[in-house]
Amino acid sequence: MATGLQDDVLRIDAKTERGLIDHRRHLHSEPELSFAEHQTAAYIARALEGMGSVGNVHSVARTGVVGDVKGKLPGRSVLVRADMDGLPLTEASDLPFRSRHPGVMHACGHDVHMAIALQLASHLSANSDRLPGTVRFAFQPAEEGAGGARVMIQEGVLEGIDWVSILGSTHAAVLFQSDFEGPTYVAGTLGGQNAWTGGAEITVGSTVPHGGTNSAAAAAQGTGQ
Repeated sequence: MATGLQDDVLRIDAKTERGLIDHRRHLHSEPELSFAEHQTAAYIARALEGMGSVGNVHSVARTGVVGDVKGKLPGRSVLVRADMDGLPLTEASDLPFRSRHPGVMHACGHDVHMAIALQLASHLSANSDRLPGTVRFAFQPAEEGAGGARVMIQEGVLEGIDWVSILGSTHAAVLFQSDFEGPTYVAGTLGGQNAWTGGAEITVGSTVPHGGTNSAAAAAQGTGQ
């Protein structure tokens, strides 16, 4: 990305802040479960289509959305991915933008990821004459264990892409890397991080308890007790 445009993207002015807050609060109030993100997809598609320089806006993976910002300068093609789905939780909040759907909540930050991607798309669209290459924005449904990334990849979201940037957690990057030979980055991640909605069973023990580490202490540390 051209240095001047990159500096502008990193600058959070009042208009950018307002856009981030408005997108995030709307999306937070309308959470939907995996592969049921119909209102979310419609909101994203309307936002992208209203930006002017976002082309090829279309659905993918049933309830996902994709759109391309093509720069006027030569350069690589980058995919920016954000997840969409909420969790089956009830929000205990009196905030005016709390979930309007009982039993569904954005509790994993996907509302923030979508807001960031939309605001970035808006800025790049408004500055496409200074943008080298193409930035594809892919809003992925069904991140919470239902396999939305796999369906998006199978439907060709990575075709023509040189770099991938993940707004989300590291397990998504691992899945994209399994089908992509280019660089894959997790935006905003320092060190190893992961989260998922499944479970795991870990057995802690020792065949020589008198000569090994205290397995009870290790188990307690691992479970946070």
